[in-house]
Amino acid sequence: MKRSLLKLLFSLALLSGGKALAQSWPYLASESQISSNAVSYTSIITADVTLNSELYASVPHVAYTENGAARVKRFINSEWESVGGNITTGSTSYTYLFADGQGKLYLNYVDESTTGAKRLVVKTFNGNTNTWEALGGNSSNLYLSSGSIIQTYGSQHTYAHNSWMAFDANNTPYVVFSEFSTNSGKPVVKKYDG
Repeated sequence: MKRSLLKLLFSLALLSGGKALAQSWPYLASESQISSNAVSYTSIITADVTLNSELYASVPHVAYTENGAARVKRFINSEWESVGGNITTGSTSYTYLFADGQGKLYLNYVDESTTGAKRLVVKTFNGNTNTWEALGGNSSNLYLSSGSIIQTYGSQHTYAHNSWMAFDANNTPYVVFSEFSTNSGKPVVKKYDG
């Protein structure tokens, strides 16, 4: 009995060990296809993409900053390709990519330029024009915060994850952030009504 139990345990260990060895984390093409430079503030999602009437399911999309500018790429046909070209011209940080239930892409980030004053920006991808734009195409929807969402005071600089998005069953976007320059870091929740 004891010997049979040991054989069974040994067999199970061999089977589970072989399965564990077969699992890995392979690269999706060369990382230099994403960027040949160092990048910061990376995020990843998957979303369905339709190109020339062909559906590509669960396509990986990455957002990041490269030399201070926000970028988005997707992995289609074994290659990383740009989504919408240059998103920003000034310095950005904290890029987060989201997709609603219909696969519509949203990017929120902190505008670090002089004009932006570390305010929160949300843009959406317009597949018809292949550009990133303010929600509803209205530039007054570009900045969600009236002041900085980055805490830079106190005994230490605290650069925290200060924003996030979610979508309801109707794909209405909601955003939460903490505004430090005008709201003492208290949470702010907004819903897009367009």
